[in-house]
Amino acid sequence: MKSNIKQILGGLVMLMFTSLAFAHPAQDLVESSTREVMDILTQEKEKLENDPVALKSLVDEKIIPHLDFEAMTALSLGKNWREATPEQRNELVTEFKELLLNTYMSALTLYTGQEMEFKPFIPEKRDDRAIVRAVFLQPGNKGVPVNYKLRLKDEQWKIYDIDVNNINLVSTYRSTFAQRVAQVGIDGLIKEIKEKNASLVSVKDSG
Repeated sequence: MKSNIKQILGGLVMLMFTSLAFAHPAQDLVESSTREVMDILTQEKEKLENDPVALKSLVDEKIIPHLDFEAMTALSLGKNWREATPEQRNELVTEFKELLLNTYMSALTLYTGQEMEFKPFIPEKRDDRAIVRAVFLQPGNKGVPVNYKLRLKDEQWKIYDIDVNNINLVSTYRSTFAQRVAQVGIDGLIKEIKEKNASLVSVKDSG
């Protein structure tokens, strides 16, 4: 599962601005913000690889504002989200956000100038939903399809799910979380995510 999650989150990283003609605000957001992040990664690669604080600052400023962590968490918990107390929900969002960002920061360091070809925008039936479709281009290998799912929240488009090569972020976590909640309960799941985050921070600090 770990490799699948890294591949999914890596899909957020491995993009390149390819078109000046934006067909939709959601596509505009994904393409333009990605170009900015990729430019920074290219120009400051060595610094970011060796300075976790600078890397976290990049993530906090350029990436976090475009992700809907509450929706990601709720969808990943499925029916267990409805059974969670407000306090448990707050903890789940906080810890799941930290888990995704820790993994994502690791994926950012793997970027080596790959490109992403964005597909023409296809409107969804609901005006407050959008899918930005693209193909991750790897030299010498078949392109990998990547879909970014967004929703309009408080007049802003935010990513709430990602598919990479038919591997879905929310579905992958939902399966794992459902198993863990069945075994250790919601509080047990929160404890396990906290422990995972602590171990990831420890690895980064020791590196």
